[in-house]
Amino acid sequence: MEVMLTRKNEKGNVLFLILIAVVLFAALSYAVSQSNQTSGDISSEEAELAAAEIINYFAAIQGEAQRLNLVHGVPYYNINLGNNNSHGSLTGGSEGVVGNIWADNPNCVDLDKCSVFIERGGNIPSRDFYELAGIPIGNWNGHIVPGEFRGFNNFIEGVGTETEPEILLTVGGLKDEVCDALNDRFGLPPHDSQPLMSAETRGQRNYWNQASDYSNRLPGAATAYIGAEAFCAENASNRYGNIFYYVLHAG
Repeated sequence: MEVMLTRKNEKGNVLFLILIAVVLFAALSYAVSQSNQTSGDISSEEAELAAAEIINYFAAIQGEAQRLNLVHGVPYYNINLGNNNSHGSLTGGSEGVVGNIWADNPNCVDLDKCSVFIERGGNIPSRDFYELAGIPIGNWNGHIVPGEFRGFNNFIEGVGTETEPEILLTVGGLKDEVCDALNDRFGLPPHDSQPLMSAETRGQRNYWNQASDYSNRLPGAATAYIGAEAFCAENASNRYGNIFYYVLHAG
C-alpha cells in the first residue's frame, strides 16, 4: 500500500510541475512578444527574457515527455514531437519548401496516447521563435528553419554513453545575444569563445532514429560545452547558425 501511495504521489508531483511549467511558459511568451514588438533590436534584458522563455518551453516539453513515459509507459523513442508550428511550410524560392517537413514519429501508433503537443492530442501548446532568429530563411530544402523548434538525435560527449545517443530538443539560427544568454543561464562561456562546430555534428533530424557515428558527436570543436546537457554553439554551416541544444533524454 505504501509503495502504491508513493507512486501516486510521484505521478501527482510530475503533473503539478508540468502545470507550473505551462503557466510560466504562457506568461514569458506574452512578455517577450510584447518587448519584441517595440524594437527590431534586442537588449541584454530582452535576450535574458528570451532565453528564459526558450528554456521554459523546452522544460515543459521534457516534463510532458516524462509524464508520457512514467504514467503511460511510452518509450522515449516512441514519443511524438510532431506539431503545427515546426513544419517548414515557408517557401524559399526555386528549391520549394524550406526545412524538413515536421513529420510525426512513426513509432507513435496512437497519436493521442504518445504525443507531446496539443495538435496531436498532447498537453503542450506548440510555438515558434522566429522573432529570435538571427539569420534569414534560406533557399534550400531539408534543413532547419531559423527560429523553429526541432527534435534531433546525437551523442553529446560527457553525457550519457558512447553507445546510446541523446534525444535532443533544438532551435537554430538564434541571435548572438540570445545564444549567449542561454549559455550564461547554465554557467557556460559565450558562443564566440569557442571554435565553430562541424556541420556534421548537428545530428539525426529524424530523432526517432538513433545516430550511430560517435565521431560526429556534439559539441565537436566547442570543447567548453563537453558534458553540458544544454548549450548554444555556432554551427559551421551558414544554414544553421547558433543552435541551442537541450537534452530531452540521455542515452
